[in-house]
Parts: sequence; structure tokens; C-alpha cells
Amino acid sequence: MGELEYLVLNEEIDIIGITETWWNEENLWDTIIPGYKIYRKDRAGRVGGGVALYVKDNVESNEIKILSESTCSIESLWIEIPCSNNKKLAVGIYYRPPDQDSDTDIEMLREIREATKIKNSIIMGDFNYPHIDWIHVTSGREAEIKFLNGLNDCFLEQLVQEPTRGEAILDLVLSGVQDQVQDITVTGPLGNSDHNIITFNIPVVGRTPQQSSTLAFNFKKGNYTKMRRLVKQKLKGTVTRAKSLKAAWKLFKDTIIETQLKCIPQIKKHSKRPKKESPWLNHHVKEAVRDKKVSFKKWKSNPSEINRKEHKHCQIKCKHVIRKAKKDFEEQLAKNSKRNNKMFLSTLEAGSLLKNLWVP
Repeated sequence: MGELEYLVLNEEIDIIGITETWWNEENLWDTIIPGYKIYRKDRAGRVGGGVALYVKDNVESNEIKILSESTCSIESLWIEIPCSNNKKLAVGIYYRPPDQDSDTDIEMLREIREATKIKNSIIMGDFNYPHIDWIHVTSGREAEIKFLNGLNDCFLEQLVQEPTRGEAILDLVLSGVQDQVQDITVTGPLGNSDHNIITFNIPVVGRTPQQSSTLAFNFKKGNYTKMRRLVKQKLKGTVTRAKSLKAAWKLFKDTIIETQLKCIPQIKKHSKRPKKESPWLNHHVKEAVRDKKVSFKKWKSNPSEINRKEHKHCQIKCKHVIRKAKKDFEEQLAKNSKRNNKMFLSTLEAGSLLKNLWVP
């Protein structure tokens, strides 16, 4: 999530789609990106898979269901957003496992067909059809031919023309309206992923003014003496009896949230929200991300083995630098939590703490 946060902070991104999240019910706090609403569909019953969409707070959105009933477990998610032309746009994301059976393929195409009937739609995702020739829109594989025929029936055009994993175009962007999707770019992968990032513009997305009129805690005027007393009373003897570290953390987190409502006044915010950097984002992280981008461009322009290895090295280094920066910040925050209550609580409120942070 660290590199994703960096990307979000440095680019004006309204909607983020992620496939193969590998999330489950334990992934709650560590999926939060401040300033974004998250929609997610985790794979049920087994590990892997899953899809998610992040939508910026100033883009109105809501989740929609395309098929009222389905006999198959399609890994997909749909949201609806308003457009500047007073119409609605449906945005869907799919993850199709390489071993998906034909019945689920049929159901997936049925869902796509229904979506294009009722809404102006943009679809993105990892469809895992490696043998399709997207220049000539052909394939020699039966499953891929059925998929191409399904897209043709829905009048959908596939817009990605560069490889997204190795030499294959697995990650697709589909649209049925000309010029609805613009400026498609394929860039280097995120983290340790072996799939490249795809970015594009949707010119018709409507936005509300990015300002807040919600209640926010005024940490400067908090009664921390009272808060310490209440937390101590609430947690006395209970944390050590918790059955697991996860249960102890939940108890501590819930206690902090409950007591801050009693001890910290709230104010109404109306001002525009400035762009904030994550507190762990230091110059080492920025340098590592920049080096990774440069090495990918170099490898893309000259795909030699030396350049591939250099990019892989930068990719691994970037991951370690981000992980270290976040760990150092969390350890320092935990160490100073008694002296700097305001910093700890504001970080907790913003959702910047990872789920495994523990303050002794």
C-alpha cells in the first residue's frame, strides 16, 4: 500500500482499480487511503483474487449490482458515478482467474452485457487472455474467441495496446463510446507486482468542490489528562486477558475512539483540504520511487537483460525503502505516544496506522 499512497499523493487520480487484492476480513485499517472511499469484493472461501475500487471523496459514487441473481462467483465490482453531462457512468472492474471455468465465463459476459444495456460503461481488469492478438482482434483459443464475440455483441472496444505482463496484454480497458477514455498509458508495476499500471482519463467525470463541511476533532483543545484516566480505567486488566494480539489491538483501538469522543471537542470544517503527504514519506522513498520509474522507462525503450535486472533491483529496493520508512515512523510514533498524544490521535484518525501497530 505504501507505493500506492505515494502514487495517489503525487497524481490527480479520481478512481483506482486493483485486481488480485488477496484481502480478507482481517484487512481493514491497512487498506485505508485518506481522501478516498473504498469499495471491495474479497474472494470468498479461499485465498487470492479479489477486486477493489478507490474513489476520491469529491467524486460522488455508489456501488451498484448488475445481476440480481448469479449461479457463479464472478470476481467483479461495479460503481456508478455522475458525469458532467448530467448522465451516469458505470465503472466495472474484473479479475478473471486463468483457470476460470466456462460457466463462469458465460456469466461474466452476461453481466457485462447487462451493464452495457442499462448504463454507459467503462470496464477494466485482469482478464487473463494471453493469446488474443489485440491488433487484429483474433485468437485461436475457443474461450478467447467467445470473449471477443461477447465484446463485439456489446459494441465494446478494447483500448490497451501495450503489454501489461511480459509480452501479453492481460489487463484491459473496455469502452463502448468513442473518446470516452483518453490518454491511455502503461507504466511500470506497483510494488512487487508483475503487472504494469494502466492510467487513463475520463473527461466526463463530474466532481464536487473539494471542501469539507464535516465534523473533525480539534486535537489542540483535547483534555488529555481526562483521556488518560478513562483509557486506564477501561483497559485495566483487560488487555492482558485478550485471547490474541488482534483482539488486544481491537480493544485498544475501540477504547481510544470511544474516549476521544468524550475528551476531544469537534469543530466543523468548511475550508478546502490541502494536499497532505503521509508522515512516513521521506526523501529516501521519493528517490527510490523515482529510480524505479526511470529504470522501467529505460528497460521499456531498450529491453536488454541488463536493463531488466536493473529495473528488478530498483523494484525490490523501492519496496524495502517504503517498508522501512513506514516501520520507522510507526516505531517512533509508538515511542513518543505518551509525550505526543496529538500526533498519535491525529494519525489514528487519518487511518495512517497499520493494523499491526501496537503501543505498549
